[in-house]
Amino acid sequence: MFTAAQYVIPIAEQTALTLRGEYRRFGETFSDRENQLPIGNYGLVNTRVGLSFPGNVDLTFWMRNLTDKRYIAYASPSTAASAFNPAGNRNALISPPRTYGLTLSVKF
Repeated sequence: MFTAAQYVIPIAEQTALTLRGEYRRFGETFSDRENQLPIGNYGLVNTRVGLSFPGNVDLTFWMRNLTDKRYIAYASPSTAASAFNPAGNRNALISPPRTYGLTLSVKF
């Protein structure tokens, strides 16, 4: 499920402030073909605040994973022992932490 709300506030002629919030819900999934190793469900919140200027210039501050939610982004089932994985353990990739940035874009 994905839900977003966006509100644009005119500040001056050809200049606007944009506020946006997003919520994305991921349901339970499995990391193996037999559906024995579940990855639980989770939700993520993202946000943006941007300014649009004359000349098609936008400046946007954004933040992903606002609540710094930790979750398993990917997991592989147990693997046979090998030189790189002597115990034959399961591998998992943990979610990225809260990230933020600033984007400057020019449309021409």
